[in-house]
Amino acid sequence: MVLNSYRELYNSIYSNLSTFRDEASEIKSENEGVVVKIKDTYGFISNAKHTNKNALFFSKNNAYEGISVGDRVSFKLYLTPKGIGAKNITKLKKNDL
Repeated sequence: MVLNSYRELYNSIYSNLSTFRDEASEIKSENEGVVVKIKDTYGFISNAKHTNKNALFFSKNNAYEGISVGDRVSFKLYLTPKGIGAKNITKLKKNDL
């Protein structure tokens, strides 16, 4: 019974993650995307240009509070020693889309 609950949870999370990545792949604006992953101090944003393996890195210091996985965001690009990153990240409101 517990195994089924974990499997259902995994399937739900995987399904939502796939939905976020699909949504991100449709965003053509270079300065907009979807938050696809967040860890303790950093995260990743995807859009049509920056997908799975080359998603944009961001430090949580560069994001305003309230950013969650699945949020559509706007940001400014900047160059880091490891590549392109995102900063000044703000969550887009429904009427901004």
